[in-house]
Amino acid sequence: MLRKMCLFLSCALLIDAQLFFPLKAARQLTERLRAKLSQYRDRTRERNTQMICYDVVGCFSLPHKNSPLQKVPESPAALDTKFLLFTRQNRTEPELLHYADASGSLRSSSFNVFKPLKVLIHGYTSKWNQSGAVQVKDAYLQLYDCNVLLVDWQNGARGPQYTSAAANTELVGRQLGILLLSMVEGGLQPHNIHVIGFSLGAHVAGAASEPLKIKGHLMGRITGLDAASPLFRSNHFREKNKKLDRTDARYVDVLHTDASPFLADGFGLWEPIGHADFFPNGGQQQPGCRDRRSSVLITQLEGGKLTRESACSHIRAFQLFTETISSKLGPPGAAPCQFIAYSCPGGMPAFEKGHCFPQLPKGNLTGETGLFGEDSTGEGIMYFSTRASSPYCGAFSRHPTAGLRLRGAAHQRHQRRAANRPFLPPPLCDLPH
Repeated sequence: MLRKMCLFLSCALLIDAQLFFPLKAARQLTERLRAKLSQYRDRTRERNTQMICYDVVGCFSLPHKNSPLQKVPESPAALDTKFLLFTRQNRTEPELLHYADASGSLRSSSFNVFKPLKVLIHGYTSKWNQSGAVQVKDAYLQLYDCNVLLVDWQNGARGPQYTSAAANTELVGRQLGILLLSMVEGGLQPHNIHVIGFSLGAHVAGAASEPLKIKGHLMGRITGLDAASPLFRSNHFREKNKKLDRTDARYVDVLHTDASPFLADGFGLWEPIGHADFFPNGGQQQPGCRDRRSSVLITQLEGGKLTRESACSHIRAFQLFTETISSKLGPPGAAPCQFIAYSCPGGMPAFEKGHCFPQLPKGNLTGETGLFGEDSTGEGIMYFSTRASSPYCGAFSRHPTAGLRLRGAAHQRHQRRAANRPFLPPPLCDLPH
């Protein structure tokens, strides 16, 4: 509408100039206005067609004009993304898979299409072997007979320019999506794909779903661990198909540990984007963390480095998820870490007052419940409590009179009830025989 109005006014000025100005002055004004209109049309045409294309992954266009992220991804050669495959046949030495020659590299690897796939994606300024992903990989291979794929996009995620890393998520996601599509076309069942992405890695996971969806496939599950907020807050900031949302998998569960309604504070998304969105301790500052206010702005001013002072609550997301897996390796008979979560219609105020943890006189849990972790269940917005340090599981609810530890018989009752809940993620790993 604004563009049409500008064009209308420009045409009106041309007519007015010819009617009311002296002939010479009118001609000069007319020429200047025509030149301005021509420049505007050229810029509009250039902007509408400005894109960059690469072999295999295709083309990438600039975001819409209102987006603050006016960048296209760097080249595949500059990013040098690596896809590292681990199985029980190669637990420590990865096999390198190539998305551009996926079928060839898959045939020569230990990848097994009949075994489920776990994909781990690190976040901003991190590396595949520095984010705790190795610990999760080792736990998975000890617990289950799976394929585990680690995505190493450290060149694309490097600082200090966060905007470049945010733009690169689309290309890395497309590379991963092409590789996953080759796996599916080779026999892997889409519902046996579980992608876990931390921070910007969560949006890489969302972008990776696009090549699969175009071919009519939907992966089984995506777990977003405090999906990055800066430049991804809404569709006005980043288009829907370039970030994580609930349409990207059969079950999308999202953990929010560093959310904030303010743009300059909070690395994680404030708004719910999945089938189930979990807000531990209210989803903002986590117990044991002393996050600095305006942490996003401070991080940019300090060269894009994530520190425990500025990102403690953000990093906690990966720590909580890791504990739900590693705790399964505990002594025989020990209860694994399971964060039992509750829906809370009253939101954060009700959570703070302890109204989200109802119980009957005999200690039976009531209300809508779910689980966060490796075995996530549930739907909608849910809350749970954690301890301030590891082990994070076993925190008491915030209800002042509840005093109920979320384990034991209550956990068993929850599991029985959860069996009938919608949006349950499918079985994703084969238990060892």
